[in-house]
Amino acid sequence: MRKLILIVPALLILTACAIRQDISPVTLDGDLTVHIIENPRVREAVLSALKSEIEKHNYNVAVVDASSTVTDYPIAVTYTANWNWDLAMYMSYAEIKVYLNGSSIGEAVYNSRRGGARMDKFISADKKIRELVNELLQ
Repeated sequence: MRKLILIVPALLILTACAIRQDISPVTLDGDLTVHIIENPRVREAVLSALKSEIEKHNYNVAVVDASSTVTDYPIAVTYTANWNWDLAMYMSYAEIKVYLNGSSIGEAVYNSRRGGARMDKFISADKKIRELVNELLQ
């Protein structure tokens, strides 16, 4: 019984320390221009990585003003990212969404907000954004 009492809190701690990555991939056909709606609240490096990685998938990319909406363009992409402090700054959350004619058709989400003591939450934001785009665009 004593071992069970010790195991249960350990299991609760481990399950609470989760890093999640969920991808709903998209396939875009044809010679398309992907319009990235700029998010001025997010570090410029995220936009730079997002843009260059989409271009590597042979799409034309246009960065458009933050006042644009997803219905303004046939293919639109929105993004956000947040950083937290835990011994060092790290990207704790990133989300990239793809829209076709205003309707969401795919997304990639990285969430380490519940990463707790896991050291693998200290990732390179640039590499993670590139990974998300590669898994998102099939």
